[in-house]
Amino acid sequence: MKSFIFAGITLLYLVSKNSSTAAPVEVEKRQWNNWGGNNAQAAPAAPQGGQGGGLKFYSQCVNPKEWAMTFDDGPTQFADAILDLLKEKNMKATFFVVGNLYMNTADSNWARIVKRMYNEGHVVGSHTFNHKDLTTLSADQIRSEMTQLEGAISQAIGKKPAFMRPPYGSGNGNQNVMSTLGSLGYTAAITWNLDSGDWNNKDINYAKQVFSGANGQGSISLNHLQYNGSTKESIVALARAEIDIMLSKGYTPVTMDKCLGLNAYQ
Repeated sequence: MKSFIFAGITLLYLVSKNSSTAAPVEVEKRQWNNWGGNNAQAAPAAPQGGQGGGLKFYSQCVNPKEWAMTFDDGPTQFADAILDLLKEKNMKATFFVVGNLYMNTADSNWARIVKRMYNEGHVVGSHTFNHKDLTTLSADQIRSEMTQLEGAISQAIGKKPAFMRPPYGSGNGNQNVMSTLGSLGYTAAITWNLDSGDWNNKDINYAKQVFSGANGQGSISLNHLQYNGSTKESIVALARAEIDIMLSKGYTPVTMDKCLGLNAYQ
């Protein structure tokens, strides 16, 4: 009997252990299933999860009717077009940048675009250097991902971000991730409760349906500055449609510091 109980406990432990190491794409799909679509009213309140140092996870703005538009994976060849659109619309956004994806920090355009983001009143946050799932990395590897990018951002704008977006939205409740980010001075790991679906090749009509479902709760939306099959025209058209819908619903666009009531930089 004792042997049977021991075997059962061992099996449960192994199942639990293995289930926590999902592949990165599966993680992002889980986040999309949970927070995207028309289920905006079901988004978890911010902040959520445990803490790592001073770090908390957030998925929506603190105040109702405030909307933080965010763009991941920049700088890219399409970043200037989005910045032009935001200037035309007289609104500010938050950009979670990476160091080595579509454009490398060694490219002079990387610093130029990041500097333009900051100088035009947008918030610049970290999306890690190489866009790796932090739950698969050791504490030292996480520190390397963050500090490499911090150096490049600091060179470009003279400030070190306090906000970050974990690749694939993963890491909430993972003590290694949260404590390491907290020890580096990060205060907010930011996910979303409105997902355009661009990363999953959803069309503009899908995004219109998602954003039309926003019902007054504080919102953080997810867009990307480049993805498979994207063009300048498609990225700008998508962002324009989202802006028009949210403004028509009476939302106030805000940067992430206003959204969360926290300082954007350390």
